[in-house]
Amino acid sequence: MICNLESILKLQISKDTFTLFKLFNLLAPFSNEIANLLTISGVANLYPHHAISRTDTLKKSFFDMLALSGIISNSVITGNTYSYNFGLIKGILYLTFAFLIPNLFMHDIVNLDIFKNNKLLSGLLIVYCLELTIQTIFCTILNKNKKS
Repeated sequence: MICNLESILKLQISKDTFTLFKLFNLLAPFSNEIANLLTISGVANLYPHHAISRTDTLKKSFFDMLALSGIISNSVITGNTYSYNFGLIKGILYLTFAFLIPNLFMHDIVNLDIFKNNKLLSGLLIVYCLELTIQTIFCTILNKNKKS
């Protein structure tokens, strides 16, 4: 992981190192929220926030499983690259900022008056900010450990 401002703002994406696996690791942890945003904005009914039928439950569970798989993948990659402790930290950061916080607050936030007309775009901006938060915190921890 490159911990400079440019790499963090670009979410560690560069044309030289881009792979589908890296794209999976970037998007999968937020897949349930992206599906939720597509549903809330009326683009597609992928993620029923309040499941009523068995089909709704299956849709919701699929995207939750995809998100958790992405979180696990990021943790394992980080653990293999650095150490078990760093993998655990990365996993906790993703669980907090890609799963817990969006599941608790995203629906309410994008339904605020200031976001009402652009739910999809504002939701994707929030997802981007959450990913920036994960990377910034992890880089801070990584850099402090290198100095110790």
